[in-house]
Amino acid sequence: MATEDQTPKRQRARSRRRGRPAVVVILVVVLILLGGFFGTNKAYDLEIAPNAPGDETPVSIEIPSGSTTADIARILKENKLIGSSFFMNRLIDKVLGEAFLYKSFSKRQGYDGRYKEGRYILTRAMDADEIAGILIEGTVAETKTFTIPEGYTNKQVAAKLANDGICTEEEFWEEVRSGDFDYNFLEGSPEGDERLEGFLSPNTYEVYADASAHDVIDKMLAQFNEGFLPTYYDRVAEMNMSVRDIVTVASLIERETMVDSEREVIARVIYNRLDDDWPLQIDATIQYLLPEQKEFLLNADLEIDSPYNTYKYHGLPPGPICNPRMDSVVAALYPDDNDYFYYVLSADLDGTHRFSETQSEFERNKQEYYAAVEEQGAQEE
Repeated sequence: MATEDQTPKRQRARSRRRGRPAVVVILVVVLILLGGFFGTNKAYDLEIAPNAPGDETPVSIEIPSGSTTADIARILKENKLIGSSFFMNRLIDKVLGEAFLYKSFSKRQGYDGRYKEGRYILTRAMDADEIAGILIEGTVAETKTFTIPEGYTNKQVAAKLANDGICTEEEFWEEVRSGDFDYNFLEGSPEGDERLEGFLSPNTYEVYADASAHDVIDKMLAQFNEGFLPTYYDRVAEMNMSVRDIVTVASLIERETMVDSEREVIARVIYNRLDDDWPLQIDATIQYLLPEQKEFLLNADLEIDSPYNTYKYHGLPPGPICNPRMDSVVAALYPDDNDYFYYVLSADLDGTHRFSETQSEFERNKQEYYAAVEEQGAQEE
């Protein structure tokens, strides 16, 4: 009887063991479903939450005529106004399409099909409801546009902003001197009027009509920050210089040539002179000291006693002498490889320069330039 009784027990044990994997699978499926449910809900919440709370920087977008909700979602994502790096968001983007969550949000809220075309100014501090409300209402924000040309000094920037009705010169200089701007490249900048010289990137900008001087300056600094790549900081360290030094060199390049192909060449001429402890003798540094720009400098101008006078003082001037374009900054970071110490405008009178290694060659090029100018003047008479 004992033997007969043992057989069913073994069978029941095997049956119980066979049943365990099925229970485990069910539990795993339930956990996956629950995880997917809560993960998807978290992804949804993150998708419609403010992308960058506290970031009130104006972001301009254009909603073209005929845009679908999916089109609008893509525009908002491209401008980092919605979206999240949460893994579930990335998974949903990949599997269901990048507009899935925003389309779901639009349908759930009754917004789908109600968005209006137009140009809008938004911020990354807005959540999806705020953004949707603006796009549905079609309330296009009133803005102002201004352009800062390459090579402008901060004095010229101040005058341009005042002339364009963006802010007063007094408001501008107050922010330059004491405004709170949190950017790595400003580390080591001096106090006073020269604090932001060189970092107000030339560009065309659009700001809210009621933007403050702080907002305007911050937008220009943010443009520089965007263009000055992380690898550039590594390059600055490799050159044993500061960002301010590099921008100072860039400002000299900016004022010395308008020819793109010459930027790296002139950068090397500057470094060659610095390495051999020669005075830079760059006229633009004298112009920076004058109340008004002159067509031709006088000998008396070269005697101005200032550390910006590169005829009297060796080394770089104390800081940038204008706001250079990023091309000039890149040239300062990655100069050409040459042995030139001199350059002068070309006798071709086309705005290019002739470069030379020796003073005698430089003098010859200079005389040719003067002769060409005289000949041109005679022909015009």
